[in-house]
Amino acid sequence: MKKMLTLLPCLTAYIAITCFSQTQDIYSHKFEKKKACIKLLQNAKYKLTRQQNVAFMSESDVEYFHSKIKLKKANDGKCLLQTPAAIALDKAIKFAKKEKIPLTQQSNTACLRSYQDTLKLWNKRVYKNLDYYVEKREITDSLADKIKNAPIPKQVEMILQLENNRKLYFSTYRNMTILRSAAPPGTSDHITGWAFDLKEGNNPASIGVMNKFGFYQIIPDDWNHFVYLGKTLDDELKKLGLKKFKSKQFTYWSTQYFNPKI
Repeated sequence: MKKMLTLLPCLTAYIAITCFSQTQDIYSHKFEKKKACIKLLQNAKYKLTRQQNVAFMSESDVEYFHSKIKLKKANDGKCLLQTPAAIALDKAIKFAKKEKIPLTQQSNTACLRSYQDTLKLWNKRVYKNLDYYVEKREITDSLADKIKNAPIPKQVEMILQLENNRKLYFSTYRNMTILRSAAPPGTSDHITGWAFDLKEGNNPASIGVMNKFGFYQIIPDDWNHFVYLGKTLDDELKKLGLKKFKSKQFTYWSTQYFNPKI
């Protein structure tokens, strides 16, 4: 049986990057050596069973994980989440409907995702932007091909190097890091079954309803993305090792390792 470890649901993708000194650590078993991160997770009363390292490496890893957790359909069967999140989401939708506040699922991939779902979204950002930068002569065809053909851990590292060293960003509009736009394959919160993408994620009233039922925005500039943390008070979230910060008109909860420059 694969070794499992208890992880806080939001420690994936962008959040994981802020907790590690080297990008490739996400795709290794170096995670358990990060004592500060482990302490953060052990202090969390709201826990999640997950594999030992931060990233899922294949579809079989994800399928195994999904077979070990309790999933439930929400939003009239349109959304599959871990049971506590699904129950909370249905309560939020019911409350929002009564108060005439919009609460709409963004797409058919707004909830639980497979490894291939995360790979497809990642490749969409990567391939489109590589072609763009080749056309603009910012990078060579040879480098673009090298990145496309690299193993995922190496590919992530190469893309972040281009972003950090040359300011060639891979987000949708090429104005910020790809990590605020798409999770590296196998690291998405959506794989865990705790994440939900809300169409009205920029609507204060809609955000308020999500917060009321334990869902919070955690990734700067990805305001559609909510993660169920199961808490509703600031003090409770702080006890999880999270901190509150603002970006533009939005309030996010992140780890103490949050780096606004990433």
